[in-house]
Amino acid sequence: MHFDGALSTFVKRNAGVRAVHCSRNLVYQRPSRTNLHAVSVLDRHRWLAPVAKLYRAIKRLYWRQVR
Repeated sequence: MHFDGALSTFVKRNAGVRAVHCSRNLVYQRPSRTNLHAVSVLDRHRWLAPVAKLYRAIKRLYWRQVR
């Protein structure tokens, strides 16, 4: 388990512990195809993969403008 997951689990299991944390987002997850688990329906079919690629490119451009 990663550090942030361990802290969240600890706080949930120990009701007497009060945790407060505020910060700006330092990093963001890129919109890209996963290599950790089963891929989405868009990536499974050869004819839909270009659609998924285009969607991710548009999403990436959008997030560059917003952030």
